[in-house]
Amino acid sequence: MLLGYDPVDLVLALGAGFACGFLNTAASSGSVVTLPIMIFLGLDAATANATNRLPVLVGALSGAWDFARRKALPWRLAFRVALPTTIGSLIGAFIAELVPRRDMGMVVTAAVLIAMLLLFKNIK
Repeated sequence: MLLGYDPVDLVLALGAGFACGFLNTAASSGSVVTLPIMIFLGLDAATANATNRLPVLVGALSGAWDFARRKALPWRLAFRVALPTTIGSLIGAFIAELVPRRDMGMVVTAAVLIAMLLLFKNIK
């Protein structure tokens, strides 16, 4: 045990974090990797989804900072699009809170599969 982690679990989690950061910056789909790995490591779907919020937030912030630094983020358009999508996101989060915990596993699995299909659909 290294710092309280099983070495295999630690390597899997670090790899999932790397993939999440890379994919979230490249294509905004890192959860396709991290959620299944967290579930594989023994977390139930709802806990994995909740735990996944922190690396997704860090990845989103660092990705936005990187795009802004490279002047690849059109701020006016970004804020114009962000307003309705943020409102929709808040509504979606509220509705997700209404889903019973026992059903969240099916919701998370379906969302990850849909995200993965959409990600692979546009590969050139």
